[in-house]
Formats: sequence, structure tokens, C-alpha cells
Amino acid sequence: MNGIVPENDDWLVRLGVITGAHGVRGAVKVKTFTQDPQDLSAYGTLTSVDGTQSFEITRLAQDKAGLRVTFKDIHHRDQAEALKGLVLCVARDALPDLQDEEDFYHADLIGLHAKSPDGAPLGVVEGVHNFGAGDVLEIAGEMIAFTKHTVPEIDLAGQTITVVMPAEVEARPPEQESSGQPKPNRRQRARANRKKARAAREKDDEQ
Repeated sequence: MNGIVPENDDWLVRLGVITGAHGVRGAVKVKTFTQDPQDLSAYGTLTSVDGTQSFEITRLAQDKAGLRVTFKDIHHRDQAEALKGLVLCVARDALPDLQDEEDFYHADLIGLHAKSPDGAPLGVVEGVHNFGAGDVLEIAGEMIAFTKHTVPEIDLAGQTITVVMPAEVEARPPEQESSGQPKPNRRQRARANRKKARAAREKDDEQ
């Protein structure tokens, strides 16, 4: 499994996001979504999501927070600071073919039909995210942790994915256990999950 996350329906996939400037000579800090952070430079020129900007890596170094990256033609800190939050992408066809048939890119999961272990339809995989606390699948508005337990089977040939949805009781606030308040419905749980995801993303951006 390779942690490369899709950005849009044209199979443009994101390899990382610029989280800030490093030093005064135009280097940036990058959080990568590749299995090996060093792979950020393996796919050639990177682009922004809208395709209006391109970036050629001239140097990179790994540290505990991710990568320190230098781009061609970015020489000053103010230029680097202006790039904070920018997502670095490549076209899906720029990624190498996988040799093991059980391997896949996260981009390959988008559009798969999710079903429960008993075959009941759950919706379509709408996104694969990582806000700093592990990979998450977005299915019908729900954010589901992407683990072996919650996703026991992936059938790319059959375009399906088996998902063990969290039990409703797991989403109940502790105070509801003793107050007798009703369980949150699907929409409320999805809203709560999105709020948690945004909070995790904002916390990660601050680091």
C-alpha cells in the first residue's frame, strides 16, 4: 500500500503539502503522503492542484517533522512563506506500476463501492485523507479509520471494498451514556467526524 492521496477526478494525486518556510534562503517544510518521504523527488516536476504552478526540486533533506525542500527559482523566505498550504501533485500516470497485485495506491480506492461484511451497500469511497493521526476513508459523509480491522478486504478488480462501520454507541458522547439522550444520527456523527478531522488538520498545520 502506498500513501499517495488523490486530489481530484482527473487522477491528479497529491504527494505532499507545504507547511511553512525553513530558514531564509527559500527552503520549505513539506509533509509528505508518500510511503517513503524521499520519494517526493522521484516523480519529476510537481504541480499545484490547479496546475498553474510547477516546482522542480533541487534539494531535500528529511527531519523529524517531514522534509526540508528547496525548489528551483525559490530563493527567499518571503517566497517560501507564500507557498504555505500549497499541495504538491503529480498526474496519476506518472506513478510507477506496482509489481505486487495486492499493492495499490490510495488513489485507486476512490470510487470503489463500499459494502458491509454481510454485503449491504454503504456508499462510495469519496476520499482518502490523512490529518496527522493516520489514514481515513471518507464514505457517505463518514470518516472511517483506514485499518485492517475497519477495512478487511479490498477488491480492486471487483471495484468493491469491505468496511466494518463503527458501532453507533462508539460515537456517543460520554454524557449521553448516563443522561438517556438519544444516539446521534448518521448526519450528526458525520458532522462530528468532520469537525475532528478539521481540528486535527489545523493542529498539524501549526506544527
